[in-house]
Amino acid sequence: MKPLRIRTKRLQLRRFRPEDIEDAHAYASDPVVTRFTDWGPNTIDDTRAFIQEAIADAQAIPLQTISLAIEHRDSQRVIGTVGMELGKSTLGDASIGFCMNREFWGRGLTTEAAQALLDWASDAFQLRRVYATCRPDNQASARVLEKLGMKCEGRLLRNVQVDGEWCDSLLYAAVLSN
Repeated sequence: MKPLRIRTKRLQLRRFRPEDIEDAHAYASDPVVTRFTDWGPNTIDDTRAFIQEAIADAQAIPLQTISLAIEHRDSQRVIGTVGMELGKSTLGDASIGFCMNREFWGRGLTTEAAQALLDWASDAFQLRRVYATCRPDNQASARVLEKLGMKCEGRLLRNVQVDGEWCDSLLYAAVLSN
């Protein structure tokens, strides 16, 4: 498996390692962090399974799913994850997602990580379009998506189940210029 490292001023995006479990579980088990997701809060076994899946996905050929640890360069601590689903590479589109330890919210780190992955993947996979969804009440994620240059294309009605309840999502997308 070829190493993948994307560096920014404050962060390093890299593949997950088994020893990341404690840091990853700190945010993945937090009900405040996961309240807008269709997963979590995680048990330790859920987090371990996610990391194992991320490691396995990194070895797949062709690469379909990218799940990267967001490592804070100063502390060398994993503070979140950012990833992409590449879908059918012939279409040139991908979805992007992210999750951040709430200790680090409000500092622009999620945007920094997502932009770095988007820039790298846009070149590496000749992406034409990127999209993401977020819950209508998740204003922080909507702001991140807008800072990435995405526009809200519409509302998906009751398309995701969270805690047994069907919820709407907002669909954001951007056409990329390569």
